[in-house]
Amino acid sequence: MDPAICSIYRPRQHRGRLWRQFRRYGEGKADMLYANGRWPSWQPIAPLALILGLAGSFVVAVATGLLWPILSLLALWLIALLVAARATGGTTDRLRFILAAAIMHLSYGWGLLK
Repeated sequence: MDPAICSIYRPRQHRGRLWRQFRRYGEGKADMLYANGRWPSWQPIAPLALILGLAGSFVVAVATGLLWPILSLLALWLIALLVAARATGGTTDRLRFILAAAIMHLSYGWGLLK
């Protein structure tokens, strides 16, 4: 991680393409983790934990009628997205950032799980 390195990110033009990109990235990360037999860092676990948490809390909601686990998880995730979006430009940019970050988290976690 060198702060002198500069890069430009050009976002995908369609949400479906962004989803596919990050799902494939998650699948590739899973292959790398399997090949190396260890986690290089804890960072890949967060999107996977989000997917597993959403799935588990959905099952709890369906089985018991308790909505607070899934609503709490969604609220915490939304707060994290809002905090991260503060650094972006205007309101439209923030909404786009939140949508893109949500797609990236979910698709990467799904690809890693898959």
